[in-house]
Amino acid sequence: LKRFRLTAGLRYHYFKYTDFSNISPRLGFSYLLNPKITLNLAYGKHFQSPSYVELIGNPSNNNLNSKYTDQYVFSYEHLFREDIKLVLETYYKTYHQVPVLKTLTTTDPFDFDDGSYLNLGTGRSQGFELFLQKKLTKSFSSILSYSYSKSEARDPRTNKYYNWDYD
Repeated sequence: LKRFRLTAGLRYHYFKYTDFSNISPRLGFSYLLNPKITLNLAYGKHFQSPSYVELIGNPSNNNLNSKYTDQYVFSYEHLFREDIKLVLETYYKTYHQVPVLKTLTTTDPFDFDDGSYLNLGTGRSQGFELFLQKKLTKSFSSILSYSYSKSEARDPRTNKYYNWDYD
C-alpha cells in the first residue's frame, strides 16, 4: 500500500447574509507508478456565495442559495529531478444553482426586470493544463504553463448551451 495515497476532507461554509450553510466533500487518490511518476484522481464539491450585485438587486434575492460545482480531476506528475516537475492535468466540472435574472428564465415579453434572481442556472467546463516548474536553485527558477478550457452555460429558456463568460 506504499504506492497508494488517499486524501479526504470536508469544508464547512456558512454565509450569514443569506443564512446558507453547507458541507463540501473533497477526495483525492494518488498512485505512485515509481518514485518519479504519480497518477492522481480527485473529486470536490465547491460552493460559492452569491455576489453582492446579485444580492442587492431585489429583497427576494436574500433567499438565493450558494452556487456550487462538482469537479473531477485527473493528473500525471513527473519529477525529472528534485527541482524540475511536469504536471499534465485534465478536469471536468458541472455548475449548479447559478443565479440568473428572473427575466432570463421566461419568454414572456411582458415580464419586466425587477432585479430578482433565481437559482436556475447550470453549466459545464472542461479543459487541461500543462505545467512545467523549475524550483529555485542558485538564484534561478521558472514556470511554464499552458491551459485550455471550454466553459458553457445552459440557457434556461431553450435548454441549449452557449459559450459562457471567460470561455
